[in-house]
Amino acid sequence: MPFPVYSTRFFRIAGGAGGPTVAFACPLGKVAVVKCMGITIGSTVAEASAWIEADDGSKLMWAHASDTPATAPFTLVEFGEWVLIGTETLAYATSAPTIADFWCSGYLFDA
Repeated sequence: MPFPVYSTRFFRIAGGAGGPTVAFACPLGKVAVVKCMGITIGSTVAEASAWIEADDGSKLMWAHASDTPATAPFTLVEFGEWVLIGTETLAYATSAPTIADFWCSGYLFDA
């Protein structure tokens, strides 16, 4: 018999800067399927960068503005399927002096 599946928010960070800072750790015995990630850059400085990365340092999403002055604020949203297995993490980071908001949602299943 099918069972209901509900999406969940893995993290929402307002005013994140610096990092990388771990925002979500997949619980042991679970599998997280990330479906949506977003970054809003509010800085108005040139070379504003913000990203969400996996625990191996690979960037899953990256937002960058190289205009002078930067075209901030702007929002970038990615839809896909990124899978995290128990204890793997997602972190957010920015280049100085960028300030950004981050969010991530998806599904959490038993492994």
